Amino acid sequence: MNLGLSGQKRKELQHALIDAFPSKTSLERMLTFELDKNLDEIATDTNLQDIVFNLIKTAYSENWVEKLISAACKSNPENPSLKAISEANIRIDFNSHEEQKDRNGKSNTKQVNRLVIELDGISYDEFLSDKEIQSAVSLLFQKASGGTRIKIEKIEEGSIKITLDGSQEGLKRLAGLIQSGEFRELRKDLEKLGLSIKNAKLIVKDTTKEYESAEIDGISRLAKEILENSIYGRNLSGVNLTNANLGGANLSDANLSDANLGGANLNDANLGFANVSFANLSDSNLSDANLGGAYLGDANLSGANLRSAYLGDADLGGADLCDADLCDADLGNANLSSADLINADLCDAYLCDADLSNANLSNANLINADLSGANLSGTIINFETKLDKKWRLVWEIVNQRTEKQDLRGANLRGVKLSGANLRGVKLSGADLSSADLRGANLSSADLSSTDLSSTDLRGANLSSADLSSADLIGVNLIGAYLRGTYLRGADLGGAYLSSTDFRCANLSSADLGGTYLRCANLSGADLGGANVRGANVRGADLSSTDLSSTDLRGTDLSSTDLGGANLSGANVQNARFANNPGISSETKLDLIRRGAIFEDSPGERSGVLLSR
Repeated sequence: MNLGLSGQKRKELQHALIDAFPSKTSLERMLTFELDKNLDEIATDTNLQDIVFNLIKTAYSENWVEKLISAACKSNPENPSLKAISEANIRIDFNSHEEQKDRNGKSNTKQVNRLVIELDGISYDEFLSDKEIQSAVSLLFQKASGGTRIKIEKIEEGSIKITLDGSQEGLKRLAGLIQSGEFRELRKDLEKLGLSIKNAKLIVKDTTKEYESAEIDGISRLAKEILENSIYGRNLSGVNLTNANLGGANLSDANLSDANLGGANLNDANLGFANVSFANLSDSNLSDANLGGAYLGDANLSGANLRSAYLGDADLGGADLCDADLCDADLGNANLSSADLINADLCDAYLCDADLSNANLSNANLINADLSGANLSGTIINFETKLDKKWRLVWEIVNQRTEKQDLRGANLRGVKLSGANLRGVKLSGADLSSADLRGANLSSADLSSTDLSSTDLRGANLSSADLSSADLIGVNLIGAYLRGTYLRGADLGGAYLSSTDFRCANLSSADLGGTYLRCANLSGADLGGANVRGANVRGADLSSTDLSSTDLRGTDLSSTDLGGANLSGANVQNARFANNPGISSETKLDLIRRGAIFEDSPGERSGVLLSR
């Protein structure tokens, strides 16, 4: 027998096996001794997590998952994780009496009708004639069932056989208690009456024919109503729409939490902003459907067809998407954190700015997928994951040690590497345009001739990095740390540089035309020969800065500290100065003669110097 393994159950089983057998040798020993199987023939991986993953996959495909669990429990019976899996296995086995599937995979509902218990201890005649004992036994069984209604319906000869009638829930609880052997209190109470339980058996009545037609009619009626009427915002929580035809239906903003839509046709349906959390959508057809902004947290979408579906801004956190077809789907800015995407097909999918943190992409296909700006922190991939070279490299940078790695000429355009440790990495000539590098550590990195145009480097550490001849047009360096950075000849045109720390940086011959350098710290920096024309340097610290031969035409230098600055040969035509500490009267006169404009603050009118 094979158990139905959802993605979550696979995770739990994988965790239990690794916990019980923490080395390949111990796992190999268990398989050899208990199942006479060769682990090397099943999984050739070296990583234990991948080995166990492929072991479960093989066991499932060859129909021996239950034997694997049994063998593991036998080999390590005291392991708590295996015990939990084993108990879950018993519950699944027990419940299988109530719901089975025919050859076509259709569910045959079976209802628990009666519970027959065989008792020993006193004679049949004595039990039959003693109404007090019968009443006491009935009350004991009712108590053990959790207080639900239980009554003795029939007493048979032989060993005493009593048939109990009651609610399904109560009979199931009582049968499970007896079956598991955990009925110590009930046993003691029966012994006081001189009785003991010899056997127990559930009598199951097949109700497929009685209920199947009515159930299908009910689903069809509801599906028809949904298709014919506006269901916008309607509460359909927990409804059964198994295999329903809802193609093109408008279910936007509807509440479908906990609904059963397994196998349903929702092709081209509108589920925008719907609540589909914890719903069953396994094997459903959602191709071309609109799920934009929908809440699908912890939903079961295993095996679902989501080809070309729109899932922009959707919340799929923790969802089961095992074996799902997401080819060409739009998942822009979607939340897929901790989602199970094992064996999922995401080829040509749009995943820009999607959150894939801690998602499981083992054996998934992401060929030609666009992961620009996607969060891959903690994402699980394995050797079988099909991932374009660029995105595998990003995954490695985010999740593995990359310090001082050689990434020269790498294509990292538009990637999300915020907070990444790239200290000392060789990125010369690489394309990092439009990348997210907020808070990244790029100290001592080689970024010479690198394309950093429109890159977000807010709060990044670029101290002592080499940015010579780098393209920094439109870069955001607000709050970044560039002390001692080499920026000779770099193009920073139109960059955001307010409050940036450029102390002792080499910006000679750099292009800073039109940049916003307000309150930046350029103390001790070398700006000799640089183009700062039209820049806003208001309130910046330019003390001891080399501004020789710098183009400062039209630059706003109000309130800048110019103490010890070298302005020899600088072009200051129409540059605006005011309240500049560190400038002597002689320097002011010299700058005015060279075309500078000084505008003293109110209250200091007597010190106004006018150019002639």
